[in-house]
Parts: sequence; structure tokens; C-alpha cells
Amino acid sequence: MVNIGTSERPCFVPENALIAPQSPGGNSWWGKVATGSVIVPERELLKALKISGKAGGSNGNKQS
Repeated sequence: MVNIGTSERPCFVPENALIAPQSPGGNSWWGKVATGSVIVPERELLKALKISGKAGGSNGNKQS
């Protein structure tokens, strides 16, 4: 599961929303990430991208 909340107040994204980002539920979750209304730790974002099949190769930009 991917937590877009905090460790104190977790908010887990349903896996079906990650797998189907164009679905109504998926669109809502990914929209929150895209607009910055939630801040997702890099580890959780990479997990979400891997589940959704959207994880791409390295573009040379390293985030810390």
C-alpha cells in the first residue's frame, strides 16, 4: 500500500486506484499528487509508480 498521509495519520491509496489511474478513483488520487495537495515521500511515490506501471528510467536528475 502507498501512504500519502503521515505516519501519525496514514492515508493509504487503494491499489486499484494506482493500477487504473484513468478510473474515477484513480484520477482523484493521482490528481492529489499532481496538484501538490499531498506530499508523498519519494519511497512511497516510487512504490506507487511501480504498481501503476508508470515508473520510467532515470533521467539523470537525482532527488535527495
